[in-house]
Amino acid sequence: MIAVAFLFAIETAMRQDEIWSLDWCDVYLSKRIVRLHDTKNGSKRDVALSKEAVRLLGLLDMTTLKVFNTNQGSSAAIFRRALTLAGIKDLTFHDTRHEGLTQLAQKLDVLDLARMVGHRDPRSLQRHG
Repeated sequence: MIAVAFLFAIETAMRQDEIWSLDWCDVYLSKRIVRLHDTKNGSKRDVALSKEAVRLLGLLDMTTLKVFNTNQGSSAAIFRRALTLAGIKDLTFHDTRHEGLTQLAQKLDVLDLARMVGHRDPRSLQRHG
């Protein structure tokens, strides 16, 4: 589940809190979007889902309330342990957001990208271009 969340984070550039608070009732696979209600900047937004993001969601149990039906704190500890076992240093879950933003910046114009990832000021995306 944590590996799926990690890959989903790269595909969507969603924040870790947004991913772990995501409910299935806010996932619209036919429209290929998820609707976020509680975001860092306090506004709702829709996040477009790539084909890969939809595929990843299909690997999860859709009979639960939460999409990622694990405790966020426990998942973070497991993630850090997996990195240690793999000998990976200087990587955090938040790095998936930066990677996702960098990949999306190659596909979307800056205003669409800012809207999708919840940045009010498009200038904050300049490092991801």
